[in-house]
Amino acid sequence: METADKVYATIPVSLMDDCSDDTALSLAVDENEQSQPLTPKDQVRLVEDLIEVGLSPNEICERLNKNPAWVNHTIHFKDSLPEACFEALMAGEITRHVATSLLKYKEDERQEIWDDARAALTGRQQEKRAELDANVEAAEGNVEVAEAKQELADDLGIDEEDAIQASAEAEEEFEAATDAAAEYEESSMTGGDIAAAGTSTGKKPKTPAAFPKKQIELKYIDPLRAALGIEPGLETDENFKYKDSVTGKIFPRHILQCSLDTSEGIMNQDADVFEVLRELMYELGKWDRPEDAGETDISEEDIPEDYDTPEYDEEAAEEEAAG
Repeated sequence: METADKVYATIPVSLMDDCSDDTALSLAVDENEQSQPLTPKDQVRLVEDLIEVGLSPNEICERLNKNPAWVNHTIHFKDSLPEACFEALMAGEITRHVATSLLKYKEDERQEIWDDARAALTGRQQEKRAELDANVEAAEGNVEVAEAKQELADDLGIDEEDAIQASAEAEEEFEAATDAAAEYEESSMTGGDIAAAGTSTGKKPKTPAAFPKKQIELKYIDPLRAALGIEPGLETDENFKYKDSVTGKIFPRHILQCSLDTSEGIMNQDADVFEVLRELMYELGKWDRPEDAGETDISEEDIPEDYDTPEYDEEAAEEEAAG
């Protein structure tokens, strides 16, 4: 095996100053996901290790840059999935998506659904294998018939060249059927198989609980207000900058404000979904308010067919936010 300097002329390296352990772990996980994603087994072990050193689920979310559902599923795969299903997940026989699809059902229904999905998959695999074996058997029979006709061409009044050609074609078909049988890989289970099993067993997935307003405020609104330097009873610091904990870059204030306004609109159940975006365009000076420019009604018919939506220029947006 050749050494690295013989294989690579240069190796790109990124250096970060003031990188905390939390940031380092988050970056390592993100980098790994892009190059060679962690297997479900690796994910479970990683989360178990973090719990053992005393981290809470929320802290794990922050360290791994994952959402609460991902962490919660990973923590409870072992005690929430049927044993055979968990073993299949750890062995890489099923994907994480299949496992989480099964978790959508009540705990006392999961074993039956898993057994049904497994039986249906096994049935399909056996059906396909039988079909391929039958194709090989039929092709082999065709070869024997073609060879016999070639030997008896004169007696049967068959043109010898035609008999030779037919025999060659039969051999090719036999080889193709044999290769197809040898190369056949049994299909893996999918989330659709779990859903089909749920239907066939008469089970329905659990209806997700509505996200309570208090959680929206706690998880979205409060952090966004803090990122904008908004504190109750104090004047907002318009020069406050919020640095992303993962990339170390500064979030443009108008993006944070738009996110905050959207979150507050959802919590307050505002009807106009475009009001937040409209206000953002007014604040950025991109659009004139109707009272300044006169009411304008624009329909889809007024938009030219060859109109292309401008691409978002991140650098320009950051400069505008800073300037």
